[in-house]
Parts: sequence; C-alpha cells; structure tokens
Amino acid sequence: MDRQRHNPPLARVIARRLPGTSNKKPAYDAPVCFSCCGPEVTDAIGHVIINVILAILWCWTLSLYLSPAKTIRLILIGGLIWCVGAELTQHWVPNRGASLLDLGANILGVLIGLVGYRLLSAQ
Repeated sequence: MDRQRHNPPLARVIARRLPGTSNKKPAYDAPVCFSCCGPEVTDAIGHVIINVILAILWCWTLSLYLSPAKTIRLILIGGLIWCVGAELTQHWVPNRGASLLDLGANILGVLIGLVGYRLLSAQ
C-alpha cells in the first residue's frame, strides 16, 4: 500500500506528461529543426514534405490508369479538397484547430508534388 502512494500507476504518470492534460508545463517542448524558426514553421515544413510525398504517390497511382493531363487535374482538385478537409476536421479535435499556415503548407506541398511528378514523368 505504501509503495503505491510513492509510485503512481503508469497511466497517471503518462497522463501528466501529455500536453493539455494538466495546468503544468508540458514535459517537452515542440521540436525545432531550424534555430531561426519556431515550432509553427517547423510544423509547416513537415506539412509541405508529407504532402509532396502524398501528391507524388497519388500521381504515380493514378497515372497507371489515366493520362498524365487527367492525372494532374484530378490530383490538383483532390489535393485541394484533401488540404481543406484535413484542416477543417481539426475543428472537432480537442486542443486542435484549423491553421491558415498549415493549410498553405498543405497546398504548397501538393503543388510541389505535382511539379515533381511532372518533371519525373517527362524524363
């Protein structure tokens, strides 16, 4: 019994460490890749990278069935829907919210992915 008082259950320890679960400062700070930028910019860079990868993979998949022109048009339209939808769904997630910076980064990632696909498919 005495041991339990000094060593709280694992779930309680983990819950204390999660951001937004207590009034205490989080156990960690958001990772920052570049010393000149804050966590918002680092997060936006991640959004760009993941959407570049997704757009190229979507293009590659659709190009197996469609012409390059149709592939690019569909991914442009679908990518924009994906970007807006991904940000809007965060409205219903606790402690999250839609961000114009993230939306812009998502769209930029899709556009870079489309350009990358076009360059790779032209070779």
